Amino acid sequence: MIKEAILQFNRDVTCINFVPRNGDIDYVMIKNGYGCHSSIGRDGGEQVLVLGDNCFYKGVMIHELNHAAGFFHEQSRFDRDKYVQVNWENVQDGKQDDFAKQSPTILSLLGTTYDYGSIMHYGAKTFSKNGNPVLTPRYDPHGLMGQRNGFSKLDIWKLNYMYGCVKACGNDVTLPENGVYDMIQSPYFTQNYYEPETACQWTIKAPAGQRLKVNFEFLNLIGSEKCDIDFILINNETFCKKKPTKDFIYTKGSSAKIVFISQAGSGNKPGGFKLSVSVDGK
Repeated sequence: MIKEAILQFNRDVTCINFVPRNGDIDYVMIKNGYGCHSSIGRDGGEQVLVLGDNCFYKGVMIHELNHAAGFFHEQSRFDRDKYVQVNWENVQDGKQDDFAKQSPTILSLLGTTYDYGSIMHYGAKTFSKNGNPVLTPRYDPHGLMGQRNGFSKLDIWKLNYMYGCVKACGNDVTLPENGVYDMIQSPYFTQNYYEPETACQWTIKAPAGQRLKVNFEFLNLIGSEKCDIDFILINNETFCKKKPTKDFIYTKGSSAKIVFISQAGSGNKPGGFKLSVSVDGK
């Protein structure tokens, strides 16, 4: 089962692989023990990853391998209170530290949105002392919190980005009253293709109290309508082939975080996307 988990990790992530030790000074030692845990990231010399009796599930092992690669729990993000509520009265004694937030000096968000479907996210009742939820999602429309089936799309992208295997683009824009920004598009859009292993993020802000209108001028990305390969993420809503009704959406607040992710591929991909964002006074 451990080999299966490592093989799955290596298949899903193009940038780094776990390989057998061959005299390396820095390495991960997988040991039997109590609980399921690993240190976070490379810390020099032997790095212990412990798998207890209840850890022999592929998704749990991939979760621990991702700790070893350098990732904290998703609910450890310093902005997590916007997305989940921690019900401290339900946490098992001695497990409070598992729900602590990490500071921005320790944990980088890598510019990504909160990912309920991350393999690094706890389930609602993980470490509950009374069977009641420890984590209550504020917005989880797909009910993915705590899944251990495998990496989410953002899990894979973050690994490849952190280890330097994706190109990045995008910028932050603050619009004035009635402002319009029409430069949100896939790289090489005018040449009718986009590259693999690319990530872009735009953060667009409207004046306080106003919302944004995101117009879809063109959208055709590789993959099925399930958006299982390449996609655009706009405030946690995913798009890839099908435009929204009326070809636009409104934001619920005064900002829009737009993330474009192109997975690995053998060459340039046909298609792309182009969006424009305008301030709506309502």
